[in-house]
Amino acid sequence: MNNFERRLEQAVQNNYRFSAGDILNKSYELLRDYFFYFIGYTLLWGLAKLLLTIIGQLTFELLGDILDLFVNAFFVAGYYYMGDKIYRKEQPKFSDFFLAGPKLLKLVGVSLLTSVVFLLPFLPLLIFVLINQNLSTELDMAISGNFFMPSFGLFGFVLLFLGALASLLSYAALSLGLPIITFSNLGVIGAMKASVKLMKGNLLNWFFYAFISLLLLFFATIVLLFGLLVAIPVVMLAQYVILADALKFGQEDEEIEDAGDLSEHFIAQ
Repeated sequence: MNNFERRLEQAVQNNYRFSAGDILNKSYELLRDYFFYFIGYTLLWGLAKLLLTIIGQLTFELLGDILDLFVNAFFVAGYYYMGDKIYRKEQPKFSDFFLAGPKLLKLVGVSLLTSVVFLLPFLPLLIFVLINQNLSTELDMAISGNFFMPSFGLFGFVLLFLGALASLLSYAALSLGLPIITFSNLGVIGAMKASVKLMKGNLLNWFFYAFISLLLLFFATIVLLFGLLVAIPVVMLAQYVILADALKFGQEDEEIEDAGDLSEHFIAQ
């Protein structure tokens, strides 16, 4: 068992729990002293997504979507790397945002599988829609731009409710997959299993965190660009803070050795 797995087991045995308010507050503290670093990086991410949109329009949309998956994984991990430097009280450089290259394929794998797992609970509803001729007609009306009132019926709404609930629970359980793959040598499936293991006792706390994050992003959108430049890094850093607090990044004692493979993310694997 490597150092990461020992820390994970200890966090689970200690019944690690987090507070949504505390996590977001710590995220803002990481951001505060390097405010312009994060603003510049977030603007760069926005510019990259704009360029991908243009590429998709000039070529074909699927290419833009595939490139967007890689770009998003790369930039999200960048927040984790910079947050890790600040969290460990090391002197960060702007180049620390761009360390995700060696882990990019794994990051994309986690993102892709998380999206698939998120959508799977809606499969029964999709099948129900496809075999219901009336709903198929209504969907055709929706695609053509005509207003319609869906007639799912009780069974359809039950499937919709259960699918949405299962999707949210699945996403919550896998929400630490990206930071875990960033700071460990685990594979894609191993990182997702580790996320489930750590989050299974924190699902309710995650819902509070997600709700507050959505409110934060909503009000940030109201104040347009500047608000989002603050809110996006805070929400991204929160995922790192949950993992860092649970696994006690930067701490050493007789039971938990130095960061080991957790710090090897600064070296190309």
